[in-house]
Formats: sequence, C-alpha cells, structure tokens
Amino acid sequence: MLRRSRKAVNAFIENDHGKMSVEMILLLAVIALPIIIALIAFRDKIGKWFGARDKEIEGGAETPVGNR
Repeated sequence: MLRRSRKAVNAFIENDHGKMSVEMILLLAVIALPIIIALIAFRDKIGKWFGARDKEIEGGAETPVGNR
C-alpha cells in the first residue's frame, strides 16, 4: 500500500505536463489576485466613478455634440 502511494506521488512529481499546468495556474493567480484585491478594496470609489460617468453620458445624450 505504501509502495503504491509512493509510486503515485513520484509519478505526479515527475510528470512535466502536470508541472506546466500547476505553473500556469500559479502564474494566473499571481496576476489575478492583486487585481481582485484592488477591486474589492476600492469598490466604493470605482462604483462612484462609474456612476458619475453614467450620469454624464445620460445627461449628455440630450444635448447636441456641438453645444457642449
């Protein structure tokens, strides 16, 4: 039983395809986590900024482009 599990662990460690998959997942996590943390930390400011832009667009749609 122990020998079989040891072989399975060694096969997993030596598998280059699995290694590449794990490295890609870790790379994506390193890129995505700071972005997600920033979005969560500044969600109120981001929401207000997008809300202000939305109001500008809605208000500006009624006036012609040349009259601004």
